[in-house]
Amino acid sequence: PLCTHSGREVSCVTCKKSKMLRFIGTALFAALFILAGLNHFNDWDKLEAQLAATTKTVMPPQLAAQHPFFATLHTNRAAITILLFAATALELAGGALLVFGSLSGALNGVRRFGAFLLVVFLTAITPTMHAFWTHAPESAEFSHQLSGFLKNLALLGAALAFLAESRPKGPHNGPAPGTKPKAPSGAAPSQRKKKVN
Repeated sequence: PLCTHSGREVSCVTCKKSKMLRFIGTALFAALFILAGLNHFNDWDKLEAQLAATTKTVMPPQLAAQHPFFATLHTNRAAITILLFAATALELAGGALLVFGSLSGALNGVRRFGAFLLVVFLTAITPTMHAFWTHAPESAEFSHQLSGFLKNLALLGAALAFLAESRPKGPHNGPAPGTKPKAPSGAAPSQRKKKVN
């Protein structure tokens, strides 16, 4: 039997294998964010101290001079806690929604939103927590932060790919993954089912 859920006529076995591999790949990718987000609660105080120190280092001097709030952000414990909580929520929610949205083609919007949350998270956290340019090039911390920065860039690229692949169904981009394409409205009369009186 043939299956057209992918927009192509392939065997049902091939379609099921593709769906299974797609789900496994998504789950492995999302697991990194879910486990890392849960681990934040074990190292909360350490992460708060790291975020406060990094915020002071990467804060543009012009912004700090114009707005006193940003000048003293690294000493504002409540603000640092809120920022860390928001980052953790984005990481956990994005990973969980990405996996949940991969269970069915009908949940494609959920999958897309999960990918969007991860894009926002990585865009905000990468230059903040991995500011390798603030360290001396010959130092070990420079290499460590550069490695983290490049790793996050790769993850951001993958999240953008998930976001593009999980596009909504539309007339110009074809059916969304996991959904059955509709028959064209202008189909020839010979292709339509005739009523039997």
